[in-house]
This record gives sequence, structure tokens and C-alpha cells, in this order.
Amino acid sequence: MSRRSNNKTDEEMSIGTSLAEAPTVVINNSSFKKTVRKYDVDEHYDNDNDNDNSVSSNSVEYSQEVKKNLHERKVNETVRRALVMKRLDGATPGTSSNPGKANAKVDNADASSLYPLSVATGDAVKSQEGGQKGGHGPGGLESVYEGDGDEAIDEQKLHGLLNTSKPSLIGSPTSGRRKFWFIIAIGLASIGVIMGGLFAAGVFGTDSSSSSETGLDYISVLESISDRTLMETPDTYEYNALQWIENEDTLMLESTDELALRQRYIMALFYFALNGESWSLNMGWLLGVSECKWYGVSCNSSGQVGSIEIESNRLKGQLPTEITSLPSLYEVNVRNNQISGPISPLFADLTNLTVFVLEDNRFNSTLPVDLFFISSLKVLIVSENDLEGSIPSMIEELQELETLNLAGNSFEGDIPEEIGSLEKMISLDLQSNKLSGEIPLSLGSLNSLGEVLIESFCN
Repeated sequence: MSRRSNNKTDEEMSIGTSLAEAPTVVINNSSFKKTVRKYDVDEHYDNDNDNDNSVSSNSVEYSQEVKKNLHERKVNETVRRALVMKRLDGATPGTSSNPGKANAKVDNADASSLYPLSVATGDAVKSQEGGQKGGHGPGGLESVYEGDGDEAIDEQKLHGLLNTSKPSLIGSPTSGRRKFWFIIAIGLASIGVIMGGLFAAGVFGTDSSSSSETGLDYISVLESISDRTLMETPDTYEYNALQWIENEDTLMLESTDELALRQRYIMALFYFALNGESWSLNMGWLLGVSECKWYGVSCNSSGQVGSIEIESNRLKGQLPTEITSLPSLYEVNVRNNQISGPISPLFADLTNLTVFVLEDNRFNSTLPVDLFFISSLKVLIVSENDLEGSIPSMIEELQELETLNLAGNSFEGDIPEEIGSLEKMISLDLQSNKLSGEIPLSLGSLNSLGEVLIESFCN
């Protein structure tokens, strides 16, 4: 077989330089039955010793399949790693004192260590009889015979096989450790995501009935006027009012200031229960100022709420019964809004109440009998609602009453004779109801009565 010229190209010189420190590896396979073209790798190492340390007569046969797959699966990296490891071990058989010319002959048994696991089997280096030129040779490797492409292509294959840019990490202990810690990291991250989702869903979250220490102190004060269960149940008006005081109110009241805490909670509850965000006017409400400065609220000299007067302001919902726990409240005027529900009998607890105006809303049910025992009441206007029932005879208990307006409801029955005992009565309006019977003669004895509107619904 003729040798190539010693005049090397730039590519060959670069190959020789890159291989200068690597031993020659030759796979011996005595079972090859075809004569294959020799690669004189020593030409890359030493121009002056063309006859020394020549490559063995056997060479690797390559298959078309491996040519496509082995390079794609980093065979180059694996071979390079094997070469470097062999050199570092210093135990390669047949290595001379000159590593640039050292020849390490590796038989079939050693050859499998130079290939990745995908081809590192006995079959990877076994020969197959009947291999043909340009076909599939030993172990599925393509045979590189003379005439199978030009020398430049063959050298390029050899250069690609031996001169890889980085070693493979297949099977290295470092790779194993990295994989282990990578799996651990992925596992912990997954657990974190799952736990975060469970906490967000409330599976491991705090019970909805639980509160902070401050919240519990507040509840212990407020449960005398408001249902504890409602204060601990999210999305109720009571809960929202409590949360605002505990977490948003800049005044940050102490639980020991029980009177101030109750009053501020009641007014916040009034706001939430009657849809305060939609009011036409809500200046000052839920701001870091005294509730006495909130729109429609007035206080006495002691800072206690005395009057709630919010007319025509789009209040909607039900009046919270907690406002009956304001000890100094003397006026409630919510005329011309959209307040609904029954009138609570607890308003009778407001012993200082003098003005009670619920006109033009959507109150229903009957007038609580208890209202007629508020001895301080002077003005009772509940006209233009959906009230029904009869006018009770105990109305005579309202001896301070000056104005009574029950018009525009569905009251029925007789007008009680006792109404004539209200000596301070100035105005009486009972029109647009379903009353029957005669007008009491006792009304003629009311010297202060200036206006009487009853219409002719009475027979």
C-alpha cells in the first residue's frame, strides 16, 4: 500500500497537533476477512519516522447506520474520553517513552470500553463474514476500504473520531452525583408547588374560625353585641367589619377601650351591611379619622355617636341590629333609600331615641310592638314601605310623640281609640292604608293637633 506524501496540509498539521499528546489506539480484529485500507496515523505524529510504529494492518469498518448514529450519540466524545483516560492512567500496554509515538493496541475485549453503552457490546467489534465494499462490515460498522471515498474525507472521519471538543460524561461518578442532586432538587420543588397549592386551597391553612391574638381580644369584647360565629365566618358583614378594624384601621384601637371599639365596629358594620362602596356620598367612611367625622354621623361632646342621618344616598340592604347597641343614639334617619327587611324590635333598647325615620324604603312585616314602649320617641315616620298589620292600642305609651306618619303601607283594621291620648301630637298621617271603622272622637280633644290626614278609607 502506497504511503501519502510527507507534505501535510494545514488540516493534517492541526490534526497532528491535537493528537500529539494522545496514544494511538488500534482495534485488532483477526476475524476480518476483507483487506481494508490502512490509516497511517503516525504521519500525524512524526515525519521522520515513516517506517516506525506504523498502524496495525486491521482497521475499523464503519457502517452507514453507525456513521449516522454514532456521531449523533457522541461516540466522538466517548472515544476522546477513553484516549485521555488511557493516557492519564499511564498503564496502556505497549506505550513507549515518547507519548507522541506511543501505540496502544487494544483487542476486541478492550474495544467495547471505547464506545458508548449503546454499542459497547461484543457485537460492536465482532466481524461479520460476507461484508462487502461500501456495505456493512463487522459489528454493523461501515467498512472503510480503499476506494471508499477520497483520503480527505477519510481523514476528516478520523479527525472527527479522535479530536472531539469535550469528553463524554457517560458513566462518570460526577455525572451520577449531579443526576442525584438534580432529582432531589426537582422533587423538593415539586413538593413545594404541591404544598403551596394545598395551602392556597385552604387544606392546611388556618381554620376560618381562627383569628390572631388581637382579633380574639376584639371578639371577646364584641361578642356581647354581635354573633361570634358571624364574626369568624369569612364574607359576612360582621367578619369584614372586624377584619377592617384589626388589619386596616389606622387608629389601631386597643381591646381595652371597649366603648370606642364597639362604636367603631358598629359603624363599620353599618357601612358594609348597607353597601357603603356604592353610596352617593361616603366621605370619611373607613378612613383613619374618628367615626364622628364620617358623612351623616354626629357625636355628642363625649365622642359617642348620637345621630345617623343619611337620606337619599343609595343605602341598600338591611339595617344591622348592632346599631341598637349605641347607647347615646337619639336619631336614625335613613329616608329615601333601598333598605329592606323587617324592623327589629331591638330598637326599643335605644332609650334615648327621639327621631326614627324610615320613610320611603322597602321595610316589610309589621311594626314591632316594642317600639311603642320607647318613652322618649317624638317622631315616628315609617311611611311608604311595605308594612302591614294593625295599629296596636299600646300606642298610648308614646306620650312624647309629636309626629306619627304611617301612610302608604298596608295597615288595616280600626284606628285605636287610645290614639286620642297623645296630647303632644302635632301631625298625624294615616292615609293610603287599608284602615276601616270610624275616626276616633278622642282625636277632637287633641288641642295641639294641627294636621290630620286619614282620608275616607274609614267607614
